[in-house]
Amino acid sequence: MTPSRCRVLVVDDNVDSADSLTAVVRMLGHDAQTAYDGLAAVEMAAELHPDLILMDITLPKLSGYEAAARIRQAPDSERIVLVALTGWGREEDKREALAAGFTHHFIKPVDFPALKRLLAETSAAAP
Repeated sequence: MTPSRCRVLVVDDNVDSADSLTAVVRMLGHDAQTAYDGLAAVEMAAELHPDLILMDITLPKLSGYEAAARIRQAPDSERIVLVALTGWGREEDKREALAAGFTHHFIKPVDFPALKRLLAETSAAAP
């Protein structure tokens, strides 16, 4: 049986980082789109209904925390796996991410095996 594909939204204001991660997600067999600021992330999440969002915290227009909180206000948003992908790794940063609505907190650079596992888990749970 072929695993289902995830719809993934990658959000980072560093265009090279965002585009590279989007390419990796696609190479792993998933559908991926890219946003470069927090406001675009909120708009694209409403339009695309992603299964998983990988989002930086320090973003223009809306921070990752603000964007996550807005995304979580949408109906059915609890099914979205929302991952903070950031260079901030203190316990306080992790608590703040979870309080904003993130499901997971990954530290940059992304741990590829952990990302691959999360994509597989999300695919298995996707409708």
